[in-house]
Amino acid sequence: MTESAGGRVPNRRGAVLLGVAVVAAIVAAFIVAIMASILLVLATVSAAAAMFLSVQARTAEIALRRAIGTARWAVAGLFIAEGAMVGVLGGALGALAGTVGLMAISASQGWSPVLVPWLIPLGIAIGLVTGVLSALLPAREASRTEPVRHL
Repeated sequence: MTESAGGRVPNRRGAVLLGVAVVAAIVAAFIVAIMASILLVLATVSAAAAMFLSVQARTAEIALRRAIGTARWAVAGLFIAEGAMVGVLGGALGALAGTVGLMAISASQGWSPVLVPWLIPLGIAIGLVTGVLSALLPAREASRTEPVRHL
């Protein structure tokens, strides 16, 4: 074998193993991203179901609000604001749990923790978006409540 410019003999087996490790890491990251996306959709659907139950339980309150003149958009806005608050709270708690988990695992392994600063606001923003999305249909349902039927 001939020597490379650095004075070392190239190791093809090591290069192949490194390539396989890189591909495996990319595939694993892709699988984790798909699983996280599925879980996010399931959490959004679950939150929407909880919001629908909230609308059903508060039918008399919604009807009373509509009877005293509250506009449909204001009733819908109430539920969207509730969804946004729950989403922001969930995103913040998720970001906190992720940060604490990262710190704990890093400390237990003797690693230096690496936390990308924009991930925390991204987690909170994703929580906000999922909270609002989960509240849209229940808010629409609440805003269409006819006071005469439910008082």
